[in-house]
Amino acid sequence: MKAFLKSLEQKIDKYSRGSELTDKDLQLLPENIRQLHSYRLFGSDLLAIPGSLFDDEFERPFRFVGDLETLEIFEREFRPDIPENFIQIGSLYGANEIVLLDKQNDTIHIFHVSDTADASWLKRKLNRQVCDIITLIESLRPQTVCCLMDPGNYSKWDIFEIANGNELKLEGEIRYCADEATAWLEYKSLIRKSLEKGFQLHYAPIAVRDEFGKK
Repeated sequence: MKAFLKSLEQKIDKYSRGSELTDKDLQLLPENIRQLHSYRLFGSDLLAIPGSLFDDEFERPFRFVGDLETLEIFEREFRPDIPENFIQIGSLYGANEIVLLDKQNDTIHIFHVSDTADASWLKRKLNRQVCDIITLIESLRPQTVCCLMDPGNYSKWDIFEIANGNELKLEGEIRYCADEATAWLEYKSLIRKSLEKGFQLHYAPIAVRDEFGKK
């Protein structure tokens, strides 16, 4: 596990950030989560969970909780509806979906922030195990999925992802490129074309935001 986390930290390299939680703050978390905070794996638009864990075509942008404010917001806004054995360890798509660890079973559960409006639906989400904590951690990868949307019609979007180094995934299509460098060139070309037709970045790796975010 340590070797995997170190490798993941190196892959996100210059964009990686350390946890902002103090030693005192970390005492709120179980030991297996505290260990993560010695690695620079924190910040938005860095990591993703493969779609295979959700029976989805595309990976999902993921971030670990790395600051006390986020933990406090969870306790204030969601704890009344969430049993004490669940703690927030991360989120998907920025903050729309909350990733929980069941401390009793070391299992991962996910709910959407709107699910708290329906108690029976929320209970179903909390009873639905996505995977165990080890599987989640060992499935993490640097984020490549990028979604652009038509600002005038959110039912229209383009989504692209690089998988296995040289595979460029589009909706319903996989293009096999000669190598990883070629895949990235084609990936950026698709993003550029989407921007040129007026679409805007909805979510994207931080490197893509740096390159295209102001265009």
